[in-house]
Amino acid sequence: MTRRTLAALAATTLTAAGLTMTGLSSGTAQAADATPGYSVRHITVNVKVGPDNHPCVVDADIYKPDKASRTNRKPAILTTNGFGGSKDDSNESAIGRGFVKQGYVVLAYTGLGFPSSGCKITLDDPAYDGRAGKQMVSVLAGTKTYLDANKRPQRIRYVAQESKGDPRVGMIGGSYGGQIQYAVAMQDKRVDALIP
Repeated sequence: MTRRTLAALAATTLTAAGLTMTGLSSGTAQAADATPGYSVRHITVNVKVGPDNHPCVVDADIYKPDKASRTNRKPAILTTNGFGGSKDDSNESAIGRGFVKQGYVVLAYTGLGFPSSGCKITLDDPAYDGRAGKQMVSVLAGTKTYLDANKRPQRIRYVAQESKGDPRVGMIGGSYGGQIQYAVAMQDKRVDALIP
């Protein structure tokens, strides 16, 4: 078989399987999407917490359904880790993947004081953890910027809103990530539901 015939056969087979192949002229195929139906993007968020507005950097991941857009906004889930965990431990990853596949935007973040957070543990203190969580809600609202992997400021414009600046958002998490929901809700009435 010629190279052109092989390329045509491969393209036909992949198309029948619901996949696509690019770069046929060079004979190489682009890898299939590792997360079909959604994407995961690493971000950081600069927050200020405590009575002295101490700066912290929050490490987070955004799970975005492929169909979410400015014109097709999706409800959101905010989640953080149990004590000793992080935004991408097995529990948080399972929450992110599970809910994004159901059509939710998921913002999973590492709690203050845990790996890459840049602050101390304050045991779900509303003035610290609650204020940090409130600023994460603002990221979902599109009223606060986050930094992408290239440290460029960005805004989320694909989360459904109750009203301008009020995202349709619930929180879920276990252990430390369950208790923090009360600290965030004390600081922010925009949170619509809690599942601690």
